[in-house]
Amino acid sequence: MAKQCLDIKWFFIYIGVYIFNIWDAYRLATDINQLAQLAARLKAPITGLQLSLFEINYFQKLSVWIPVFWSIITPGLGHLIIRNITTGLYLSFWLLITLNQSNLLSSFYYTCNGDYVKAIVALDPQWALYLPSLYCFAVCDSYYHTITLNSLFKMEQARFLENNYWNQANRRDFLKILEKK
Repeated sequence: MAKQCLDIKWFFIYIGVYIFNIWDAYRLATDINQLAQLAARLKAPITGLQLSLFEINYFQKLSVWIPVFWSIITPGLGHLIIRNITTGLYLSFWLLITLNQSNLLSSFYYTCNGDYVKAIVALDPQWALYLPSLYCFAVCDSYYHTITLNSLFKMEQARFLENNYWNQANRRDFLKILEKK
């Protein structure tokens, strides 16, 4: 009965989105817990997060391969990880339109079942040819955005450390050590 009510057009999207949501919820919970622990150690006030479509809520250093991996799985998910919400939703929207119009997932399902005639009939190759460019753009763009965000994180971290922990006494001691060498 479960097999009969399953929409084969969206079967593979179900799996990817489900796994992504589990992983992303864990990642966000870990990040927020680390921020709360840091605020507790510094005795800083814990402010609520501001959610906006056009804002980076906080900087973090992220491996470039995580957004690339999720962009390979489903274009748009890599952008959601790096909090580029507008581009992520735009890519996800066009992925869903393209998959629906090309019937690629239905064709893949029929191929897995060994019904090749139904797979060929179901596939619309004109729409399916949009997918490589959609995937390549999503992967490359999430990769370059992650590199940019990581460099912004390093600059902000350096400024924060210099402004809060690098005073004149430290500067003099550091210069004396350099002179001795």
